[in-house]
Amino acid sequence: MASGGGTAGGGAYPTPCMATHDSLTDRSLSPFGRLSMNGLCTAFSHSLAADRGEVRERYAACLESQAVISPGNGSLNISRTSAGRVQSVSFTPSGAGQGYSESFTWTSGGKLQSWSKSFTGSTQNVSESFTWTSGGKLQSFSRSFSGAMENVSESFTYTSGGRPQSFSRSFSGATQNVSESLTYTASGRLQSWSRSYSGSMENVSETFTYTAGGLAQSWSRSYSGSSPNQSANVSYASSGVVSNVSTNGPDLSGLTVAQCSP
Repeated sequence: MASGGGTAGGGAYPTPCMATHDSLTDRSLSPFGRLSMNGLCTAFSHSLAADRGEVRERYAACLESQAVISPGNGSLNISRTSAGRVQSVSFTPSGAGQGYSESFTWTSGGKLQSWSKSFTGSTQNVSESFTWTSGGKLQSFSRSFSGAMENVSESFTYTSGGRPQSFSRSFSGATQNVSESLTYTASGRLQSWSRSYSGSMENVSETFTYTAGGLAQSWSRSYSGSSPNQSANVSYASSGVVSNVSTNGPDLSGLTVAQCSP
């Protein structure tokens, strides 16, 4: 995982879904130029603002899709609910190697409620739980291991309009806890995003401005430590087409702009 997020308990990831969806700095997880399932859009491609609830829902979908893929030579047995959702999986290798079993439970609305994976070998067993708001938005997530790896818990809040408002991730061990917050303009466009840590890692914040017509106008990122700040400004032709994007700071090559509807 990228710095500050912590690996899945300070060790190796037991599933590829964790490696993909636990990252806090992978820009592919940010909803650049589109509304996320909870109504977040980022106009600047280098922004780190993400809909963590949506990312964790994608993670839940990954668990189910990966469960039905055989990991190699052996016997993979799958059972499903009456609604067709994966309920349990077991894998027995044909030769050397460890087997495993997985179990899934679902809410009446079809949301993942719990998942667990147990191994026959030395890999630590893992179990996870998900809770949801009455409106079907992810409210909390927790992950625990059978051994020394750090457990993790996450919480999610939303604005009255249903947009992501805050996210927090806490660890049972030495990994620094992290929290993110988002604010919006009166029209619903992203106005600010920030991430803070419980320890010595640099906090980071981003701000966004828009023209009177709602077009993306500027973006800036600042750090609490020694990392250099970054910014971008956009100018437009009379037709509303982007005429120039100017940047200041390192690592902004390829920055692009998309327009976000509120």
